[in-house]
Amino acid sequence: MSKDKEEQQNVQVVGRFRPFNRREKELGIEESHGLFSTTDTTVTVNKKDDKGNDIVFGMTRVFNMESTQEDLYENVAAKAMRELFNGYNATIFAYGQTGSGKSWTMFGDRDNLALRGLVPRCSEHIFQTIMSGQGGGAEFTISCSYVEVYQEKLQDLLKPENDDLQIREDSIKGVYVSGLSHEYVGNVADIYKLIAIGDASKKRCATKMNPNSSRSHCCFSLELEVSQPNGKKSQSALNLIDLAGSERIAKTGATGLTLEQAKKINLSLTTLARVIQALVDKQRVPYRESVLTRLLQNSLGGNSKTCMMVGLSPHIDNLDETITTLRFAQSCSRIQNTIKKNTVLSAAELQAMLEATKRELAQLANGGRPGVEMRESECQTQDGADEELWSYDDSAKEQKIRGQIGEQVTYLEQQIQSEKDAHEITKKKLESRTLEIESMNERVEYMTTKAAEYEQQMTIYKQSHEKVFIQQNTIENLERKLITVENEASGYKEQMQQLQSEIDELEESLNEAKQEVERLATLNKQLNENHENEQKANKKKSIFQWKGNGSGGSAQLNNNNNNNN
Repeated sequence: MSKDKEEQQNVQVVGRFRPFNRREKELGIEESHGLFSTTDTTVTVNKKDDKGNDIVFGMTRVFNMESTQEDLYENVAAKAMRELFNGYNATIFAYGQTGSGKSWTMFGDRDNLALRGLVPRCSEHIFQTIMSGQGGGAEFTISCSYVEVYQEKLQDLLKPENDDLQIREDSIKGVYVSGLSHEYVGNVADIYKLIAIGDASKKRCATKMNPNSSRSHCCFSLELEVSQPNGKKSQSALNLIDLAGSERIAKTGATGLTLEQAKKINLSLTTLARVIQALVDKQRVPYRESVLTRLLQNSLGGNSKTCMMVGLSPHIDNLDETITTLRFAQSCSRIQNTIKKNTVLSAAELQAMLEATKRELAQLANGGRPGVEMRESECQTQDGADEELWSYDDSAKEQKIRGQIGEQVTYLEQQIQSEKDAHEITKKKLESRTLEIESMNERVEYMTTKAAEYEQQMTIYKQSHEKVFIQQNTIENLERKLITVENEASGYKEQMQQLQSEIDELEESLNEAKQEVERLATLNKQLNENHENEQKANKKKSIFQWKGNGSGGSAQLNNNNNNNN
């Protein structure tokens, strides 16, 4: 890293009141109205202290219950994003009692544009800035990490099998998590996928205070490396930290595992309060007494522009916790971080600095002053004695200068070695990226081929679809005709049934007529037979009479005939 000018900056503190939640509404909100008064930079608790005064807390910025996710982003996170691109580390972490809206502020609802939290908005900001062309020809490399502190153990949320990571420290990296995965991303969608993977492994459960309570602290980091065309680089990180909320067991009703989780959470937050107080009082800071405080070492008192966002409840039932949170925030605002740009000189610049330092050392070794060239005439006195013109009476001062230059040489050599190591790492990354690009090119070619095949299939499908469409229209027309025919057939069927009914009636009448005709024919036949029989009988009778009368038979026959007539 280059020796950029260091500056002191206080931790910024932001407060946000969330709206009343369901539990608070069930308890009743009448007594809570007017409990707090806010301005842009103050929170006043309208409840007298021991001296009869209102309790007033000053903050960098205060947001009331009507504030939006956009308000928080524009006034807090957008500034951190600008610092990130300028080469500074930045940290935003959310603190407050359980259920105070910390996770909502940090993550929100990614599927709703208006309700997105700081993490998705910061992720989008990075790529919007790059795509806007503000980099001036620079090359950007973005990576992400996602780590969880659960019961004093570190777990990699992007690779959950890494569930017992360790925190290390060295002169180059500072404090870091050894073995933590850093995933390179190329767009916002890549980041959203990583967030979803991490969220699936986070520890949560329901309590009386919060139906979706975080049981761990988590830190999502966006790491940005900017390589300028002249060889200079900057490496900066934005840490977005969602702390688990402090809990009162009597309110949350925690038991069993949930109770053990609460104890660990409260213990780590207590250690965090002690660390903050030690930083304010400029005493020995107990970073190592908790995994959480060790993880936050760079953000609290280190090289980071830090902002604490405290979640606040507006309800009187949570008044004590809210006042405690406000006091905690006020203590944080007195912490001073030592910040500087994380720029890296090019190898040529480092080499030039090393050569200049070596020349100064050589001049000292020859009795000269650093930065002043020796001339032979100046190395002799008037009487010709071989005394050095620039001798040092104060050997301690000379030793100090030699020591300082020696330290600078050592520092530069370390930086050159670090640059070489970084170059090797970059080279390996480039080789890996080259392989990835080749693989992607192969994939693109494969997809192009598949796309051509798909296009051909789509053409065939469209043609088939047109035929099917024509056939479908034909079928529909036939179906309509069939319906018409069926309707007509139904009408004909009714007519046929009516005709059949009439035919049946006619047949029945005809049968009756036939029967009547047959009866009449039979009767007529009987009458005819009777008539014939009578005639035959009369005829025999007439003949008999005629034969019996003899000569008088003729007269008798005529008489009978007249009678018959």
